[in-house]
Amino acid sequence: MRADLIRPGEKELDYESEFWADHDERCHGPMDSFFDDPDYADGFLWDCCQESGSNEGCKFTKHRTALNEIRYPPPVVITSAEHPINVLANDRKRKAEAQMQRPTYARCGNCERRFDVDDNNTKSCVYHPGYKTIDNEGEHWCDWDEECHGSISSLEDDPDHADGFMWSCCEGPLDHPGCKTGRHEA
Repeated sequence: MRADLIRPGEKELDYESEFWADHDERCHGPMDSFFDDPDYADGFLWDCCQESGSNEGCKFTKHRTALNEIRYPPPVVITSAEHPINVLANDRKRKAEAQMQRPTYARCGNCERRFDVDDNNTKSCVYHPGYKTIDNEGEHWCDWDEECHGSISSLEDDPDHADGFMWSCCEGPLDHPGCKTGRHEA
């Protein structure tokens, strides 16, 4: 997905699509079980714009979609004319409230975890700078026939086949926590 396109809606089944014409649920399973499968995206519609499920996005934004920043407003101080407040005490209270502002959270572009932007040091983020690649040295794909079972590269996000992939940066398994440490990137 491009960084400046977002999808404000959700995917829903397109029952009128020709895509599902020969789909037999007794043989292939329920249609909604293919919700996240990119090979079946044309069988779904986005409810925000009624476009095909394979469409990238329909709304532009100047922010990256992974940012997901949450900013809490500072607490509101209510004063009353009926209860006079000492000016010096009021000034100290305002300073304390300014120091106690709630944290701002963002989603890291590297590890995809939420983090407090004010508490971000050089060891906060552990991630892989590389990409998922097929592990041709391992035994996972030795009996795999792409003509029968489909393309191996389309299964890189399938947890059942995680053993058949590795990280390009360190050649470690996909469940390895990360090979690089640094600050979170918003």
